[in-house]
Amino acid sequence: MEHSQPIFRVLMILVLWTVVTAAFIGIAEGHRHHRRAGGATELEAFHYAAAGARGCRAHVASLTDFGGVGDGVTSNTAAFAVAVANLSKVVYDDGAMLVVPAGRWLTGPFNLADHFTLFLDHDAVILATQVLMILVLWTVVTAAYIGIAEGHHHHRRAGGAAELEAFHYAAAGAGGCRAHVASLTDFGGVGDGVTSNTAAFAAAVANLSKVAYDGGAMLVVPAGQWLTGPFNLADHFTLFLDHDAVILATQDINEWLIIDPLPSYGRGRDAAGGRYSNLIMGYNLTDVVITGNNGTIDGQRESWWKMFGNKELNYTRGYLIELMYCKQVLISNITLVNSPSWNVHPVYSSHVIVSGITILAPVNSPNTDGIDPDSSSNVRIEDCYIVSGDDCIAIKSGWDEYGIAFNMIKTTIGRGAYVKDIFVRRMNLHTMKWVFWMTGTYGQHPDDKFDPKAIPVVQNISYSNVVAENVTMAAKLEGIPGAPFTGICIYNVTAEVVKSKKPIWNCTDVEGVSSHVTPTPCAQIPEYPDRITHCPFPEDDLPVNGVGLEECAYQRAKP
Repeated sequence: MEHSQPIFRVLMILVLWTVVTAAFIGIAEGHRHHRRAGGATELEAFHYAAAGARGCRAHVASLTDFGGVGDGVTSNTAAFAVAVANLSKVVYDDGAMLVVPAGRWLTGPFNLADHFTLFLDHDAVILATQVLMILVLWTVVTAAYIGIAEGHHHHRRAGGAAELEAFHYAAAGAGGCRAHVASLTDFGGVGDGVTSNTAAFAAAVANLSKVAYDGGAMLVVPAGQWLTGPFNLADHFTLFLDHDAVILATQDINEWLIIDPLPSYGRGRDAAGGRYSNLIMGYNLTDVVITGNNGTIDGQRESWWKMFGNKELNYTRGYLIELMYCKQVLISNITLVNSPSWNVHPVYSSHVIVSGITILAPVNSPNTDGIDPDSSSNVRIEDCYIVSGDDCIAIKSGWDEYGIAFNMIKTTIGRGAYVKDIFVRRMNLHTMKWVFWMTGTYGQHPDDKFDPKAIPVVQNISYSNVVAENVTMAAKLEGIPGAPFTGICIYNVTAEVVKSKKPIWNCTDVEGVSSHVTPTPCAQIPEYPDRITHCPFPEDDLPVNGVGLEECAYQRAKP
């Protein structure tokens, strides 16, 4: 940033990303200037945004007004406490704001106040003391009956010898706060990226599962590189990955045991017969959570993709996370990378929330689906960022006659049953082949035992509020001759289509309506802008809707 004069500071712009979540909340923008006199005049200026009825703050002060010293060494714990205490006396008179100017401001914990803004200027750094770090808690309100853990795991030293571990997280639903919390290091875990932690994970889950029915249990994976083979979870259990924690899938194929194929598939997806076990597994569990402070699960995919490409595998590749016959599931606030195949696979499960996760795989990687709910009910997927070599999200229900036993939902001939009442909204898509793709010609079959007369019924599919960039085609909609897909509704969609020889819309054997869609849809999905003001979306209070949060905390002396 350039300065026009040494005694003046250029006005900084605060860019505030705001999510409007409730009615009656307005957005106000404002600024407040402060002048200091005495010798050369110095102008302090701050531009900021304000939300709500109180708008711009009437009372503004700097941390330096309360003795703050931004040298990175002097403690400002008292300065923050005094500043908040004094400003809190005037906050009810149109609010107050404490400005932390440029500098390094060492401090212990401090509280905020009602109608209060904490403003960090450019080059301002609040440094947490080694006595106790400040907790920054990111919380997602998710599903009824599901315990949610979000937050930090941190350490502090007191008196030079004792070291304290502290965990802060939030819980929602009947599971509530976990009564029993342990670290992977308590069970011999070593986070050096080389030592195997397969035994440590197994011991941790086995021991915590003994007490999980007494208020639930949580295993914390602290910062580090934790190499491991596959392991199972337990009932009433939270797996929490701290910031900078990375679970590394072992490259030793001997640790990936062979398990039976899924009954709704009849065989493995990659090859006939069984399949390799999945990295993180749960079977017939209730109240299971995989979450963290954006820790990472890394499948270390290179050997798997190479063996698959060279046709060296005799069994189907495993997934990063598979939960079978589970209910009350939450997966949130973690990052998944480099999966051998699919990333998240809840199968034969119910009441599943996947919220706020990131999934990354090269776009040319084989079958690295993001999230594949399979033969499951009451599944909610929200606020996720997915880059995949295949489907980002795919709703599955097995294969042909095997999947029919689990309420088949695929759309090709030979799979029968129905796909209906599918509602999709609020998507942002980047670099896609198609914005919308439906096909009745998906021709893969596990064997020749499928029934060619089993024709699926596909109807009532709604898409709303979609923005897509850098796409090859707006849509490829291919129904089944003699059994068209019906009841399609597309509303408020904008697609940026790149120049291509392919048609922008390709529609056959489909019927529906559209409104406010760009580019103009095909003739089979005609526009009715005056008649269609929205597409259907369920208004029922579903079992996976949000409930209130309970804030939880845990601490202990570190062993």
